[in-house]
Amino acid sequence: MALVGAAALAGMLGSCAIIAGSTFQSVVDADGPGRLSPEGDAVRAVDSGEPRLRVITRPDDARVTIDYRYVGRTPLDIDDIGPGRYWLSVEKEGFFRIERRITIEERRSLVIELELEQITGFLQVDTDPAATVTIGSRRLDDGFAELPIGIYTVRVERFGYQPQTHRVVVDTDRLTSLSIDLEPAPFAIDGFATSRRAFSPDNPGLTGTVIVRFRVTAPGDGTLVIRSQSGELLRSIAVGPFTEWDQSVLWDGTDSVGRRVSDGEYLVVLDAIGESGESEVRRTAVRVDRSLIVRYRSIWGGYAGLLYAPTLDPLPRGQVQLSAQIAGAALPTADGWVGRFPARIGVRIGVVPAVELVVHGGAILHVAPGYERWSAGAAATWAPLQTRGSAASVAAGLVAGALYQSPIGGRYAGPDSQASHPGFFAGVPVSLRLASVTAMIVPEVRLSPAPVWYGRSERPDEAWVGFGYLRYGIAVDIGAVTAGVSGALRTASFSGPFGIEAPYLAGAEAHVVLPGLPVVVSLIAAAEIESSRNFYAMGGFGVGLLF
Repeated sequence: MALVGAAALAGMLGSCAIIAGSTFQSVVDADGPGRLSPEGDAVRAVDSGEPRLRVITRPDDARVTIDYRYVGRTPLDIDDIGPGRYWLSVEKEGFFRIERRITIEERRSLVIELELEQITGFLQVDTDPAATVTIGSRRLDDGFAELPIGIYTVRVERFGYQPQTHRVVVDTDRLTSLSIDLEPAPFAIDGFATSRRAFSPDNPGLTGTVIVRFRVTAPGDGTLVIRSQSGELLRSIAVGPFTEWDQSVLWDGTDSVGRRVSDGEYLVVLDAIGESGESEVRRTAVRVDRSLIVRYRSIWGGYAGLLYAPTLDPLPRGQVQLSAQIAGAALPTADGWVGRFPARIGVRIGVVPAVELVVHGGAILHVAPGYERWSAGAAATWAPLQTRGSAASVAAGLVAGALYQSPIGGRYAGPDSQASHPGFFAGVPVSLRLASVTAMIVPEVRLSPAPVWYGRSERPDEAWVGFGYLRYGIAVDIGAVTAGVSGALRTASFSGPFGIEAPYLAGAEAHVVLPGLPVVVSLIAAAEIESSRNFYAMGGFGVGLLF
């Protein structure tokens, strides 16, 4: 009886302490784990016209009950609560529940911010021999981790041994231990394939190579051989010793003495053997095809080519180019010099044979605010007519696309430093190639929304304005280096007398594919000419990827 009385007295004192003590009291009861976490908790009362309660938790989306009645999830605002004392409970799966007594006063808002404490346990994984232990994307460097409670899949890997996976349960404040003995893996090869089905050794950088990739399960070594269709051995490449799973071998289309092989099908054979004597042989085929021409091109004008003229050399199907270019110029104004910085980024994709797609975005930035604009568009190049010869070839095709450009002060403004008006365009490129030099001429028609600034005329009464461009250029492609010059002349509006209007555009560029890399660096220069006394020049650079 004395013990029962003492317990009852302790309970009464505890209740009095909750009511008469501080405003908040955290409890732990039999319904689940709860914990007081005063660090990071913030409670503040602010004056308001009527009593309100705001509950904020980190992380949010916690379940809130008041006097054991569900009222919502955090962050939570309660406007219809009256003054008085309430029992507040905040809980979220995987976190300790917090329960507190709160007091809401007349004409005061109570804001409660709580840091929820995650419920965790511990995991220790020991392996023999030492191996890599991962849980999802997390790697356990020393085999030990504190984790939120739950069920996990543990993966253990070491080269030369069979991987293992285990399911473990991490419980509240407990250490889960796992001991694993790894077994040696038999030697095997899988995933044997080439990076591309066909390629041309004449292309620059990595585009003129093929990469043979495969995986091995255990130590060993081997030989990769290239044979002609008749079985003639052309190249032998030593592979190994294998010390990791992923293997790759690059073939640049040359034979054992460094000569580039002729066009045709070639057999790629891997003959490998493990340390314990198991042998594996894998075969595949690759085609050398010099008609698959890859050239790095600018996307300055909204299409692939030189700065101011499209070219007729679509990427082969599956080939991709990413590029970015920016230039800068100083323009004289009545208030002094103003900086102007046109820029464009784009992606160029070979879709089907003789067809490529270009998607791009651009901007023209000014030091003087209020004149910035941005653009986005797409274009397609089709080159169905191509005659190829040993010394010369002729090509003709079609380039068409659309461009959106943000207006300045409610107007569409053009032309710009990229010779690209908003609207729709179509051109007929014709090119002549002599050895490594390609000359091109491109008549083009554009249809732009009005009002458009073009030359010194403005026709705000027209809905659309049609005009033409004559684009031209010369490109030189020598191995990994491409250089070129280009220009553009623009006609007056088709609704008026025919004539050529300023400005006249001219540009020069050079691109270099870095050896053994898919990276391209570029230098560009251009001029926009109104007259012999009114012109400006700009220069810039670019970077790209070709793969």
